This record gives sequence, structure tokens and C-alpha cells, in this order.
Amino acid sequence: MDPFEVDMNKAFQKFAKDIIPSDEELKKANVSADRIIKLLQTKSKFDIDRVCIAGSTGKKLTIIGSDIDCVLFINDERPKFEDVLDDFEDILTMTDSFNDKDMKKTPYSIQFKAFGLKFDVLPAANFTKGLQLQGDSLINTQQQRVLAHIKQDPKKYGYMYSSSLAEAAVRFMKRQDGFVNEMVRIAKFWFKTLHFNDLRNRSGGKNCIELIAVYAAKQEENMETKSYLRSFKRFMDYLKNFDNLNIHFETDDDKDRPRVMDPVNPYNNLAKNWTKSIHLLKDYANESNKRLQSLADSRRARLDELFEPQPVYRPNMHGQWIVGVDTETFSRLPDLKIRNKHFDTDELRRGLETLKDHFQSAVLASGASSCDENQIREVLTKMISREIYNSNSTWYPSNAKHEDCDVTFTIPSPNEKAIQISYRL
Repeated sequence: MDPFEVDMNKAFQKFAKDIIPSDEELKKANVSADRIIKLLQTKSKFDIDRVCIAGSTGKKLTIIGSDIDCVLFINDERPKFEDVLDDFEDILTMTDSFNDKDMKKTPYSIQFKAFGLKFDVLPAANFTKGLQLQGDSLINTQQQRVLAHIKQDPKKYGYMYSSSLAEAAVRFMKRQDGFVNEMVRIAKFWFKTLHFNDLRNRSGGKNCIELIAVYAAKQEENMETKSYLRSFKRFMDYLKNFDNLNIHFETDDDKDRPRVMDPVNPYNNLAKNWTKSIHLLKDYANESNKRLQSLADSRRARLDELFEPQPVYRPNMHGQWIVGVDTETFSRLPDLKIRNKHFDTDELRRGLETLKDHFQSAVLASGASSCDENQIREVLTKMISREIYNSNSTWYPSNAKHEDCDVTFTIPSPNEKAIQISYRL
């Protein structure tokens, strides 16, 4: 194997572990989700049969900053669940102890932040009411009955009943091997560095990225040695040629393209909702391929350069900055502290959240999160120079204290210490 590929494989393998939240954060997520679920089970006027932690958390694919998907199976109700969502929203907004904020009701879920974490609460239709089933028997029966219902009108029900198949989706991913899971985490991180809302918020967007990554990684099964680099390049190639994607896991019929078929719902083509914006994703994949080639030409295994955010985000924040590693653990500090009301508007808050993601990506991709404070400061000051000042010149941070600043960002590192970056006008 080429020495560059060996170095890149080592970097990818380490990175796939670095982007997993700490044990403390994972425990906090599970405890917090349990509190929210128990509240809804106790207070809701609807009959909740059972619950499922789905998404990245349920699939064991969590990366730092992932949402927590809580799926609640409701007896005797069917989508679109308007009344159920209204009921859940009332319960959550009337509970002060969760300190929830940024609550948003979508056609299929309630999204909000609580306990410093992002939650997505989704109702689902229960098709196994009254049956004494568990494990695979329960999942299989639920899946069969949901698909039978979708078959009556696939165009209408194909996506609408996705949450009702959450248990089967979690099981599918849990059956993949460790290499596939690691490549999915890497792909999810790459997608997280693409800062444009249109694609990210598309129905099934994250699931589509996951499945393309699964398909790319599974092509390594017959290789003598599995290669992270080769798998990532294959993932990029699929995205570059999105128009011709033909990804499926159970069937081999050749239908219209592009298609990325949901492995637990053959009526749900996850690629179909992206047609208006897919040129952006293809452009980003092309740029990542160029970066890979540049790294290969110079024989440098630098994931921080590969995962630099796209497109560059340059807010007008040419004031004073400070960077440091706090002695507190990340979970004990707010991830975004705004002290100046000038910044506390919806538009500016969204921009600050984007910038926070940039900081987190820069630290994780550089590997500096496991290094000392001086190396972390170097990574972040260079990133601020590029992203804020559009200059590679040396930047000297302010000596001000964090509490004296207008805004403080707090991002986690795998060693559980909090990295704080502050700004003041």
C-alpha cells in the first residue's frame, strides 16, 4: 500500500474515534432523552405504546453535535399527527425544568434544545397494538404492516411513514460492521462542514448521506485490506455523479435515477427530494476531491485541510478574540453564551451557531483536541484569521477575559475539557 494511503488511513481511523462524544456526554444524552420521553408518556392525552431512540444515537453513529431523535409510537393515530404534535408542543413549552429553547414544529416533529442538547421528537404510527411481541418479531411485524399500508399509495405514504419504521432503520445500521460505522461517521462529519441550510434541512437528507456512505464502505468487503481513503474517495465519486446514483440494498430492479433506496422502505427514494440543490453537493464533492489530490501530491495526511468548511463563512466580527482551554468539562458550560443583546436575534444567532460548528470542525479535524492548549490555540487562531479576517498573517488574540466579552463559544474535545472562544466588539 502506498505510504500516503497508509498515513491517511491511520488519520481517518483515529478521526472516526475522535468525533465520538465522550462517555459523559453520551450518558447525559441518554438520561436527558429519558426525562423528556417520560414527561410525554405521563402528560400526553394520546396513548403512547413504546418509544425508540432513533437517528445517530440509536444507530450508535453519534458524532459531536448530533441531534437526539426520540420516536414515540402512538396507538390509534396516523400521520400527519397534527393534534399529537400540538399536544407534545404544549407539554414541552409548559415545562420550565427543561429550559428548552429554539422550539420549532415541523410537519412531522418537534425540534428544540434542552439540557444543552438538540432533540427531535417524532410521533409514529403503531401497527402492533395488543400484540405480545418483542425484539425482531416486533420489528418485523411493525415493518410488514407499515409497508402494506404504504403500498396502498406509495407516492402519498412513502415518506410520511418513515418514523413508523424507525426500529427497522436502527436495526439495519446496527447490523453493519465497525468499518462501515466508522466511514458513516466520517461522512456525517464531512456533511456537517457544508454550511448551507437548504440541503441539510431537506427531508431525509442526513439519512441519504448515511446510506451513500454505507454503500461506499461495503464495497471494501471483498478487498484484502479495507481502506478508509479508498472508501472516502468512492463516497465522493458517488456524490460527484449524483445524477446517476443507483443505490439499493435489497432489490436489483433498475428504476429512474438518481435513487438512494431506503433499505427498510422500498417505497422511499431518498434522492428524489434533492434534485433542485444537488449541484451544490456535487460542487462540494469536487472541491473535496481536489483537496485530496493536493494532499496526495504533497504527501501530507492532513484532515484539517480536507475538512475545511465549504463555503467559507466570513461574518463581520473584526473585534477582539480570545481562545483558551477551560478547566471545566464541556457538559457544565453553555455551548453559546450571548452577553450583548446586539447578537441575540434569530439571524445573528444562526450565524453564531454556524461559526461554532466551524470552530468545532477545525479542532477535531486537526487532531489538536488531544494536544496541549498552545496547539489548540494555534489551530483556532489560524482558523479565525482565514474565516474572519481573510488573511493568513499572524493574529494575536486579545488578553480580555471570557466573561468580559459579548459572545462566548464553547466546544468539546475528546478529553472532555471545554475549549472556549470569545469575541467582543
